[in-house]
Parts: sequence; C-alpha cells; structure tokens
Amino acid sequence: MASTAKLIDLSNALNNVKYDILGLSEMRKVGHCIDEYDDFMLCYSGQTKGRCGVGFIIKKYLKPCVKKFIGLSDRVALLDIDINDTPITIIQVYAPTEESEEVEIESFYETLHRAHANSSKYTIVMGDFNAKVGQKDTEENFLDVSVSVKEALEANY
Repeated sequence: MASTAKLIDLSNALNNVKYDILGLSEMRKVGHCIDEYDDFMLCYSGQTKGRCGVGFIIKKYLKPCVKKFIGLSDRVALLDIDINDTPITIIQVYAPTEESEEVEIESFYETLHRAHANSSKYTIVMGDFNAKVGQKDTEENFLDVSVSVKEALEANY
C-alpha cells in the first residue's frame, strides 16, 4: 500500500468485494491520515516506511458514522463508529512475530490493552495476529500470548 500503483490495484479489487469496513495490516505507509476516494475512505497509521502499518478502508456512505480514528502505533489502530445510535469500536492489529524482540511484543500488547481500555461496550478486535497453526516443531519455542490477551480483557470487565 506504500505506492500509488498498489492503491489503484486495491481500488480495482474492491469493485469485486462486498464490504462496509475492511481492516488492513502491513500497509507500509508512513503517517497518520484519512484519505478520501470516490467510493471509500482510507484511514491509516504507520511510523516506519516499508514496515508495519495498520488501517481501515471504509465505504463512503459510512462517513457520517465515523466518530474517531486513532493510530495508537504502527501496529494498533482504533476506529469509533456509531451505527443506529450504537457506539462500536473496531481495533485493527498487526501483531509482531514470535521472533520479534520481547520489548516489541510487550509494547504491542500494552498498546492493545490501552486501545481496549478506551473502547466502547461493543468492540471488535481484528487483524493479523501472526498466529501459527499446526503441530509444534519440537525445536521451536512458542510465546503463549493468549494469557496476556485474556488478562487484558478480564481487567476491563
């Protein structure tokens, strides 16, 4: 998504998809912005060119429903919308891989916790959690992050 050509490709692909809101990960676009196009709005947050970045594509008809977009980091973004007078928060994530530095992993979960703490009663958390599926290789070490997410959620309910 860092280039105009990729944005054009995405725009063309969206013509064949039925959607209202899409979450984006690995946008690789620097800045914090809301760009408007013919049929959709692109909200994104990224800090390092060519790395990470998260955002949303929102159908243009939903523009009056969008109350707030916050890019908390290049891995977590928050979108507040009101649908039929019901506040809904959508959190888009791009989790670090298990090979990432511990400080980066901790920072991601702290930011996710902060996003959830500032969310509405109805919250959707979506994105790329970099989960591994399948049999664990006996020589691989896995970080069990489900406890951190569970603790974060329980602390707020």
